[in-house]
Amino acid sequence: MVPVKIVMDKEFLKLKPEDTIDKLIYSFTQEETAAIVVDEEDKLLGVITMKDFLRFFTPPRRYSIVGLASLKRSILSKTSTLRDIMV
Repeated sequence: MVPVKIVMDKEFLKLKPEDTIDKLIYSFTQEETAAIVVDEEDKLLGVITMKDFLRFFTPPRRYSIVGLASLKRSILSKTSTLRDIMV
């Protein structure tokens, strides 16, 4: 049996609930990245994974340009906050 402390992630991207989605996008460094949302006392408020975040994007069509413009317009914008999407 392998102890959890050997396989668990210990490094997380820490952000605040009032941070924007734009800041989150530029903070993600790789596909496996997860962000934790904390308050002023470092109390965990929520989690956002890259996989969870990608569900807010419209899948690209053939020859379309992928970027922030592909955000589902009715749900989010660049200025939406992490409070709007955290789990």
